[in-house]
Amino acid sequence: MLGLLLSPTFLCFLGFAYTLCLFNYRILFCRISHIPVPRLAATTYLHQFYYDGQPHKGQFFLQCERLHARYGPIIRLWPDEVHVNDMAFYNELYTNDIRRHRNKSDLWFWFAGVDTFIGRSVFATLEPDLHRVRRAGFAQYFSWGKVMELQPRIADKAEWLRENVMEWAGGDELLNLTNAMGALTLDAHWMLSGSKLSAVLKRFDKQVHECTRSAFDDALTEGRSKKNNEKRVTVMRDMVGPDGHLPAEERTFARIKNEASNFVDAGIETTGRTLAVTFYHILANPSIHSNLIDELRTVMSFPRSPTPSRSTLEKLPYLTAIITEGLRISHATPGRLARTCPDEDLEFHGFQIPRGPTISQSNYLLHTDAAVFPDPHTFRPERHLAPGAAELQKKMVVWERRVDVRGHEFGLGGARPYDRPHDLGSGYAA
Repeated sequence: MLGLLLSPTFLCFLGFAYTLCLFNYRILFCRISHIPVPRLAATTYLHQFYYDGQPHKGQFFLQCERLHARYGPIIRLWPDEVHVNDMAFYNELYTNDIRRHRNKSDLWFWFAGVDTFIGRSVFATLEPDLHRVRRAGFAQYFSWGKVMELQPRIADKAEWLRENVMEWAGGDELLNLTNAMGALTLDAHWMLSGSKLSAVLKRFDKQVHECTRSAFDDALTEGRSKKNNEKRVTVMRDMVGPDGHLPAEERTFARIKNEASNFVDAGIETTGRTLAVTFYHILANPSIHSNLIDELRTVMSFPRSPTPSRSTLEKLPYLTAIITEGLRISHATPGRLARTCPDEDLEFHGFQIPRGPTISQSNYLLHTDAAVFPDPHTFRPERHLAPGAAELQKKMVVWERRVDVRGHEFGLGGARPYDRPHDLGSGYAA
């Protein structure tokens, strides 16, 4: 009898029966079985793997768009994930009310708590309360006032890039804008830590470790010697110094290194890409390029003229419209922003969404909604200069919040990596 139970045939039968029962449960009886979905997506996570792996290579976001066109604004993407494509639901999911908990989904942030790379950074923090504690260590450095203080340093980085581009001009080699803008924003992020960044992309983890260790030790040394009257205040000093905002258990080198890795990754992947995409569209559209040059000549007579101040540049309407459109069409974070609602049920278009499962929305789908942004795949800055532009900007979602290009907030809270007005500062400087 025991031999029969352990036989390959019987074990295969048990595996098949378990899989069949699991699939039936996910289709018919699970807590979100009433949400419209193709059966493949309801039964297995391989649905996304098929579109993000071979042969489609990262095209699942387009499959989401097709599924919404077929099934409506609410669908199931995974056995335990609901996806909504409706701007009106954004405030409900990413609510600004701290009494309504919105945790990051452990399905997406499976690496949360792992003491490597960014597992213990604020980005991978699931619980809102712990997120607020960690974010307090550097929140002031991403405020609008701090950006204005740092503007001369950001402008120096942009000036250095401009000089290199001027030397590059006229040569036979092509300039990789993604690398150039990534370097600019990476420097803007990293200078906040108070350390020097050298060839960080060549040996990422080793270089981040060395740079973080240098800044970490400097911050501790300066804290002990009471050198708090220096003008060059840094994030690192505020996080690990004796007068910092973090509790002792959050100031260990291992955790601070996670935060430094998060800064580096954020500088390259979001802000750098946004600037690269914006520059591409300027150069690819002669009329846009010509209009921008004409406007810039009102404050910069020659290419090597001194860079105007931030306050001067943000008064240029066409430049501001270009940066705004660049933020929209680059999507900043195009992937799904996954949350869970542990304490309350939600409702959308008559569908009850119970507490617990992952709920997500996608910046890409919201920014390419033709009902909100006509001809959404065309780079058209003029849409932000037309009547009603202020209302249109309220429908843009940038880094999990709604802002206009000057940094004025339209609400939206919850657990997010951090606020990004300094990235807009990089945009004006570039």
